[in-house]
Amino acid sequence: MGLRGDHLVTLLIHCNAGPCRSDIRIRGSCLAEEPKGILLILLLVCVTLGLPGLASASVSTPADELVPLLQTHFSEPPDAELWQGDLTWFRAEPGFEPGMLRLDAPSDPGRAYLSTRNPYSAVHWEWYLRQSFAPSNNNRAFVFLNEASGRLDDEPTGLAIRTGENGTPKHFRLLHYDKGASIAEWIQSDIAIQADTGYRIRVLLSPDRQLHLYIAEGRNRVPLLQTETALLPESMDPGGHFGFLTRYTATRSDQFYFSDVWIADALPPPRIADFAMSSGEELSDPYGHPWQYDGSGTIITVTFEVPPDPDDIGVQLFRLEDGTRPDEVHCGHPQICSIRFSQPLPSGEHRLVTDAYSTIYGQRSHREAHSFLVSAAAGPGDVIINEFMYRPPASMPAYVELFNRSDKVLNLRNWRLQRRAVSTEPVRKITTQDLFLHPGDFLVLTADASLLQRVPGAEQVMEMESFPRFNIASSDEIRLFSNTDEVIDSLQYQPFNWGGFEVALERKSPDVPGWIPENWAESLSEHGGTPGHANSVRPPVTPPELLSVDYSQPAALTLTFSRLLDPSSLTYPGAIRLLDTGDTYTRAHAKTGLETFREIAVSVVKTGGNSVSVIPGEQLQHGVLYVLIISDIRDLFGNPIGETEKAFRYYETGLPEAGDIIINEVLYRPGPDNPRFIEILNRSEKVFDLRNWKIGRSLGSAVSIADPESDDPVFLIPNELAVVSEPGLTVKNKEILHFEIPAFPSLSRFGDSIYLIRENYPATDSLTYLPAWGGNRDGISLERVDPDGATNDPSNWREHPDGHTAGMWNHHFESRPEPVILLRAAQIDEIHVELSFSRFVSLSSLDEVTLGGTPLQPAISYIKDKSGPANNYGSVFLFRSSEPIKRQFQMVRIASVTDYAGRPAVGLTSPLTFLPEPGDMVINEVMYQPIAARYSTRPDQSEYVEVYNRSGLPLQMDNVYLHDRPDKEGLVRKLLPAGNDLVTLMPEQYAVIFADTSHLFRETRLSRAFPLSDTGQALFLRVDRQTLGLSTQGDQVYVSHGGRVILDSLWYLPSWHNPNLLDVRGISLERIDFDLPTGDRTNWTSSTSPDGGTPASPNSVVAPPGSGIEGNRDTGLVLAPNPFSPNRDGTDDHLVIHYRLDGPDYLIHARVFDRQGRHVRTLADGMLSGRTGKLIWDGRTDRGIMNRAGIYIIHLEAYNRSEGRRKTYRAVAVLAVHL
Repeated sequence: MGLRGDHLVTLLIHCNAGPCRSDIRIRGSCLAEEPKGILLILLLVCVTLGLPGLASASVSTPADELVPLLQTHFSEPPDAELWQGDLTWFRAEPGFEPGMLRLDAPSDPGRAYLSTRNPYSAVHWEWYLRQSFAPSNNNRAFVFLNEASGRLDDEPTGLAIRTGENGTPKHFRLLHYDKGASIAEWIQSDIAIQADTGYRIRVLLSPDRQLHLYIAEGRNRVPLLQTETALLPESMDPGGHFGFLTRYTATRSDQFYFSDVWIADALPPPRIADFAMSSGEELSDPYGHPWQYDGSGTIITVTFEVPPDPDDIGVQLFRLEDGTRPDEVHCGHPQICSIRFSQPLPSGEHRLVTDAYSTIYGQRSHREAHSFLVSAAAGPGDVIINEFMYRPPASMPAYVELFNRSDKVLNLRNWRLQRRAVSTEPVRKITTQDLFLHPGDFLVLTADASLLQRVPGAEQVMEMESFPRFNIASSDEIRLFSNTDEVIDSLQYQPFNWGGFEVALERKSPDVPGWIPENWAESLSEHGGTPGHANSVRPPVTPPELLSVDYSQPAALTLTFSRLLDPSSLTYPGAIRLLDTGDTYTRAHAKTGLETFREIAVSVVKTGGNSVSVIPGEQLQHGVLYVLIISDIRDLFGNPIGETEKAFRYYETGLPEAGDIIINEVLYRPGPDNPRFIEILNRSEKVFDLRNWKIGRSLGSAVSIADPESDDPVFLIPNELAVVSEPGLTVKNKEILHFEIPAFPSLSRFGDSIYLIRENYPATDSLTYLPAWGGNRDGISLERVDPDGATNDPSNWREHPDGHTAGMWNHHFESRPEPVILLRAAQIDEIHVELSFSRFVSLSSLDEVTLGGTPLQPAISYIKDKSGPANNYGSVFLFRSSEPIKRQFQMVRIASVTDYAGRPAVGLTSPLTFLPEPGDMVINEVMYQPIAARYSTRPDQSEYVEVYNRSGLPLQMDNVYLHDRPDKEGLVRKLLPAGNDLVTLMPEQYAVIFADTSHLFRETRLSRAFPLSDTGQALFLRVDRQTLGLSTQGDQVYVSHGGRVILDSLWYLPSWHNPNLLDVRGISLERIDFDLPTGDRTNWTSSTSPDGGTPASPNSVVAPPGSGIEGNRDTGLVLAPNPFSPNRDGTDDHLVIHYRLDGPDYLIHARVFDRQGRHVRTLADGMLSGRTGKLIWDGRTDRGIMNRAGIYIIHLEAYNRSEGRRKTYRAVAVLAVHL
């Protein structure tokens, strides 16, 4: 009988008639008791079949039960009560063949034996052995049947089967031993011994004392009678000890296996041990039938346990249950007979009755009835591949499960299971024996059935010797062929999209072809598969969905569904309809039956995969709204789709040109809730399908904006925005296109290049941005100002004040920007001037460029920030003067110019700016110890250095920076302000260089601590760091330009502060007089401002102008202000002593005396002087003590040692106090 899919077939193989032999690797083993609740089936196919019950079952009269004298399977070590010898060297082996006893002797040449403790008087000896080598004289076994003493290692005497010798072929031989010496060879086997092959051996002693040798290759086959026999002399007692004696070399001491010992005092009872339907392939069998098998008749082969009497063999011995006798009987071996019925038997179950017969031993058999099946012819799809595991975990084997979905009983004899067709693929037969598969039955094929036994519920498992090794990393096929080479089922799996990593793939529906990937899914079982029973996955029951409609072409629509469709359902009338709305979609509800739209005839074509092509009877028109209606379409699993409507507007798309779609906004530095994005704008009059568009950066490959594989077109219409972003961006305007791309380019915060391109076309726009343009804060975007302006014009981009406007018009959008202005005209060298504009302009449009009336001509090879046709556009150009440029205040004038968008500007002017030289600007104020929160409740201050333009010329600040004094290697630490490009310091204007990390001036510490405004009255140059690094113990500060041209320097000390101040934190050092040397300590004092400093404003302690000495040609002293009041109120706090001498080569000494003539202060002591100069007195003594109010004498002595000239001058100063 076949294997049923809903129960486990129990295998009973006449265990009472001889050693119990299970089938060849199918679930279960010989059972000792009958199962309950199912049909008892006696399966006799144990000799040559791969499965029990593949051909027949029998219901026979039971034979007399035989009780063996000894029966041992060696599932445990040898029982010391039954066995003797080298017991510790024989171990139970649980390996490939369970219940085996393996020799495990020391690795030295020697002998080992195992024998029964008791002698037995027997007529039936049987055992199984395997030698994992080709035997020789030094490596072989001796199996004694009746050894006299039981001591096989001490000159044994008796009959023994020797298992090989030197030379080839090697045979089993029955030898007579006397005291360890072979004295006669009685029987030689027909079968030749093969290496690493197991043999079941049986020796029978007939009633007439004939010794018969039976041998079968394989543990589970019926031993067959060998040709030679021997007569046991009357003088020899067949009784004695049974045992194994092994002789081995060092390398073979663990390669002998023994099992299934059976010793009985009675012969095996007569019975049919094997029963098989023939298919014609047995002609090569040496014991097969001689008939040519053409499929027109039925041939049955039976194998007897012991040979019948030849006189009893004939057609009269066999008949069907209905009385039909065979036409011929042929016995190719005394135990094997073939029975031929000339007419084919109908498919289904039949019974062959064997009448009583005698054996060659004179035994008489009982009548036996054997059920067998005649199979039907199989067709494609009758048996399907229902489940397979091609990449199993370590605990499971690969397997393929078959399922009989037909109503036929099918015989799988000589069916093949193949992988993909390649030249090296061998023929892989499932079995060469009868294997019946009933309707609804499963069969699991694998290379190792023992591993599958660990899977709970695994049933109907068959071990297939040539089971395919399927590809685990690349595509492979599983193909099932019938015995006529017809393809019954096949599939081709792809690991990368089918799955199946350490889990089985299960078929959803047996009615849907196996080659369709949708019909497979990974097993949901906790065991990773359901071999031998119903699959855990089921076909879908939900309706299919319309995923997309590609309406990009005027002559065809492509519809993509979530599943494959049943092609027959597409032919139903009205399955797919197309309506022309003419304009807008106002269709009445379907229940009203009113349709105001014109229907367009369509034809439907199944194009492959999940797609369907709909061909309208007329071409779609640009801008027209259409409605697609789908109803009553089914997927392959039979699930119908409900009525579905899809409204779409068809557009004719255009070919892209440069500037059609532009980059409109960029967020390159993401914040917590604002990931990176790029916004694009269609500024043309065309419609574009974004499926073939990509966006990329300079490093890395471009990524698709829309899914290029999508069937739905993605139209970007004129004047419409689209946002491409990392996942997680919130776009407020839900109507615009938004594409979230996991592989979005990682835009750099240090500057990057972005380009927008349609595949196979030049880039339509590209942008190379820098952090200085803006957007260099987390979550803040960089916005385009003018869509018509140049993309790479830095002035065309501005930072959003507090976030972004993704999907909306930009915060800084200007449809009509102000006319372009000339930002700066800068002297470069003696004859060149660099002109910088507020945005990109056309070089060729610059008209009448003059400097102080002198025409300037362009140096065409020099254009910065090039962009546009022929690189004619830029924001910075170099012009050349025909005459050397004078270092004096003068204006550059331009009559007219046109910007990138073609907008004109007229009458542009700008003063010419100059490179600063030493002395042009001076250090005017230093805050080196600002207030921090932990010291005061006042706002935190920042370190700063203030410079003042005293040159009378506009000065370029582009490369002006602070640095400290050079180290031993001449290196300095530069502090370069951020964003000081095109910055000009006008005459008598202040510039404050300060440290802060905030990009917004209003949020800086300087702005919060002082009453300032960034209105252009002063320059505020921010160094992007927390501090300038000024030391509180004194430091040297340099203001330099370019390649370290030192413009001014100062080495300040804390002692320069007003000595009356107990705490100078938060108070700056201010310069008193611009004309006095910067390094003169008397020219510096503490700020008197309540805020602690006066950045960007005149100093609180500045010397008053207009002392009168400038216009006085006479020598002498001039004091101002006089009187003065040094009370730190910011008014008249210092006395400035102006002097004029008659020559430049004097050393001066200046002292202050009180009205009593006492010396109170030395202001100069041997100081080198020019014709004029200044000295400052702060009203203090040399010890720093403030003098009392009163009259003081200023005494100045000038001495020229080389000429011996001496001049003395005196003046009266009044030190006053406020009442």
